Amino acid sequence: MSLLRTVYRRLPIPPAQKLWLRNRLLRAPRAAPARPESTLFFDETAPGAAAKAALSRRLCAFPLFSAADYRALHPDLAASGVDPLEHFVRDGVWERRPFAHPETIRRRVEALGDVGAMEGEPSRADLRGREIGIHVSTLGNFFMREIADLLAADLAGAGAHVVRGDERCDPAARKRDCIIVAPHEFFLLGEGRGWARGDIVASTILYATEQPGTRWFRAGLPYVLASRGVIESNQQAWEVFRASGLPALFYFPGHAPEPPAEPEASLAGHPLVRALPPAARGFDPATDPWSARPIDIAYIGAESHRREAFLAGSAGFLAAHTCFIHNVRGHGTPLIAAGETDPRPSLNRYVCGRSKIVLNLHQDEAAYFEWHRIVVQGMWNGALVVSETCLPHPLFRPGTHYLEAPMAELPALLEWLLHAPAGQAMARRILDNARSVLASEASRAAMGARLAGFLTRHDH
Repeated sequence: MSLLRTVYRRLPIPPAQKLWLRNRLLRAPRAAPARPESTLFFDETAPGAAAKAALSRRLCAFPLFSAADYRALHPDLAASGVDPLEHFVRDGVWERRPFAHPETIRRRVEALGDVGAMEGEPSRADLRGREIGIHVSTLGNFFMREIADLLAADLAGAGAHVVRGDERCDPAARKRDCIIVAPHEFFLLGEGRGWARGDIVASTILYATEQPGTRWFRAGLPYVLASRGVIESNQQAWEVFRASGLPALFYFPGHAPEPPAEPEASLAGHPLVRALPPAARGFDPATDPWSARPIDIAYIGAESHRREAFLAGSAGFLAAHTCFIHNVRGHGTPLIAAGETDPRPSLNRYVCGRSKIVLNLHQDEAAYFEWHRIVVQGMWNGALVVSETCLPHPLFRPGTHYLEAPMAELPALLEWLLHAPAGQAMARRILDNARSVLASEASRAAMGARLAGFLTRHDH
C-alpha cells in the first residue's frame, strides 16, 4: 500500500485527474472479506437466528440505501437481475459495497432536519454494583483507546465497576454488560474475528465512531445493525441508526475539569515539545490568559485532498502566524497505539492547551460536526474553535460555543479573531460560553447519567 501511495503521488498528471483516479479506486468493488456466515456468525442457536432476523429487518429499513444508486454502482448486478435491496441485505453489506452515491448520502443526511435537544432526559438510573466490560482493539487507531478511557470514566462516575479488555480476551468470559468501541476495527482485526458471532454481537452494545458513507462505516455496519444497541457521537449517524429500528443513544464523553492522567512534566523531553516555541514550555493553561497562548492556530487531522488544498492555498496566511499543523498521512491503515502509554493523546492536549485557536476542516464535502477535534482537542483544552460550516449539533451551536464560516472565508475570520479588538472580544465570549456548557449539559455527570439510563432501558 505504501508503494502504491508513493506511485500515486508522483503521477505526472494534474491534481484534478489525480482526484478522479483516487475516487474511482476507492469506489471500485473490493474483494469480499471472509464471510461472517462461514465463521458461524449466523449459527443455528436462538441468539444467532435472532441476530440474523434483526439485521435483515434493520437493513431493509436503513435510510441511506438507494436501490438506483446500488444498481449503478455495481454493474455486475445488472446481468443477474437480482433485486438490489435483496443483494445488499444478503451479500453486499458483508462485502462492504457502497450502498449509495456520496451525493445521495449527503443529501439524505442533511434532510434529517434541524437538530433539537438531545432525546430524552438524563436518567437517575443507578449503576452501583454493576460490572461493565469495555473492549477496544489493540490493533486499531490509538485514539479509539482514548475514547474507551473517556467512556470508562463516565461509567465509573455513574457508579459502575468498569473492567477493561481487548480482542485477546476470551469472549465466553465477557461481562453481561459489554461495550465494544469501534466495531469496524474490533471485529475485523486480529483475534477480534473470533468475537464476530451473532450470539455475541446481539448481546453487546457497540460504540460506533465513523461518519456515514465512509468505508469504515460500511465495514462496521452489519455488526452495528445486529447488535443489542449502539452508542453514537455523531448526531446524524444516530438518526440513521434510530431510523433503522436499532436502540440508539446519542452520547459523547463528558467533560471533567480534572488534570490529565499524564503529568505534563513527563512530556518535557519529547522531541515535539522541544520543537515548539520556547514560550509554550513555560505556559500554564490553567492560570495564564488565552491572549498569552504562544501558538496562534493548531490543526491536527488526517490527510485528504480537500484539507491539503486549503492548507496549501492558505500557506502565506499561515506562515505569517505561529502555527502547529499536523496533517497526518497514511491514514488508510490504523495508527496503532505505541504501547499502553502512547503519548499522542497527551501531546495533542499539550499543543491545543497552548493554542489560541483550534481549526476544524472537513475531510470531504460532508459537513459533519467532528466531535473529537472540535470538543476534545478544542473546547476541553480552552482553545477557541473555528470550523468550516457544520451540520447542526444539539448542544454546541455556532456563534455561541464555536465559530464557523465557509472554507474560503476562514483566513479572514482567523485574522479578525487574532488581531482585531472586536474579534478578541468575540473570542472571549465564545470561550466563556463553551466553558459554561462543558460544566453543565456536556459534563461527565450529565453524560454518565445518559449512559446509565440507556443501559437500564435496554437491559437483557
